[in-house]
Order: sequence, then C-alpha cells, then structure tokens
Amino acid sequence: MKVMLGLELCAQSLGLDLRYNKGETCETNQVHLITHVETTPAQVQDVEQTAMIHQALAQKSKLPSQHFVDAGYVDAQLLVTSQNDDGIELIGPVRADTSWQGTREDAYDFSRPCD
Repeated sequence: MKVMLGLELCAQSLGLDLRYNKGETCETNQVHLITHVETTPAQVQDVEQTAMIHQALAQKSKLPSQHFVDAGYVDAQLLVTSQNDDGIELIGPVRADTSWQGTREDAYDFSRPCD
C-alpha cells in the first residue's frame, strides 16, 4: 500500500484555527481510500505529525511500504527512523537550507568545505 499525505485545510470560514492531515491509498487502478485523518491546531508543524501518523497507521495495521509526502512532512531524521523503525520508505523533497549561511555564497555551512 502506498499512502499519499499532505492535504491541509484551514477552517477559517468557521472561525477555527485548525487544519487536518489526510492519508489515502494511491494505487493505480484501485479505489483511493482514506487511511487516516489527524486534526491539529494550526501552529503544529507538519514535520511533527509524520511519526504520529505512522504510529496511528501501525495501530490499524495499515503501515505503507512507501509514504509519499510533501516537503513539510520530511526531514533527515524522519527519512532514517521511518525506514529503520517502521520499514517505511519516506519519499518527499527535503526542505532547502534557508538559514543565512545557506543563502550566502561566502558563508560557511556544512555543504561547503572550509579552506
């Protein structure tokens, strides 16, 4: 089973500061089923939800072998722990380095050697 995650909705029209994360199956030529919905306060970061969503899917015996997510749901630690702890290949773009060191050519960061 492959799960696609990432739909977020703000309930501003109701005056609520909430959003939800939805997981669904995405197999070719099959019905797409919602496997999990997680509702959080709007200030909770997406990346904080990934491990909790995996835990909830494990309790339902619905862990995917591949989990397709958008950039908000993935970081380096989750790439490793999802594979090692749950056997899930977490697939998604890793966020760019937006620190000042990562945006200036003359600044030192981990991607550039120190001469």
